[in-house]
Amino acid sequence: GATIIDAIDTAWIMSLDDIYTEARNWIANEFHLVGKNVNLPFFETVIRMLGGLVSIYDLTGDDVFAREADKLGKVLISAFDTKTGLPGNSINALKKSFHKFGSVFLAEVGTAQLEFNALSRITKNNTYSEISMGVYPHIRNIGSMGGLYPCHLNLDTPNWASNQLSFGGLGDSFYEYLLKVYLQTGDQALRKMYDDSVDGAVNTLLKQTAG
Repeated sequence: GATIIDAIDTAWIMSLDDIYTEARNWIANEFHLVGKNVNLPFFETVIRMLGGLVSIYDLTGDDVFAREADKLGKVLISAFDTKTGLPGNSINALKKSFHKFGSVFLAEVGTAQLEFNALSRITKNNTYSEISMGVYPHIRNIGSMGGLYPCHLNLDTPNWASNQLSFGGLGDSFYEYLLKVYLQTGDQALRKMYDDSVDGAVNTLLKQTAG
């Protein structure tokens, strides 16, 4: 069902009414992921499913989507119940218990705040926003490397788990969300983190080849 939820806003925008109605009815009547004994990948479930639900709610105002987003959000937010407050890699939809597989990626922990902030606005429950936004001060307290942040974090202790720096895979959407969440919230600390990261990319990652 991930593709149905991920794509329903596109169907609505493109006036594909039959596809939209079929998808809406599936979400309303057959989307029963919450409460099943399955492990959900935190990153993908947030950006595709939770993001899809809050997006289509904003477009339509249909309370079905707000209801399902809230149910899913209550499961996903449990992933932050770790020693550091960073989300685990995976969350069980029945037990609401997180799982970890070694370190967590920078992109995993920093690509959820847009969706949870939107969910707080929709549900008027600030818990989603407060918990997810706690990732940023944690990362700032660990410190950057010339404005950039390593791609791996320790889930149990406030330390980096590697020195790898990248604007590509493992880190890319963390930097994307810094700017987007700043635009969403007006949080100047996030704008500074973004600006510093751009300077860091130019100073650290940009290489000029001979000739």
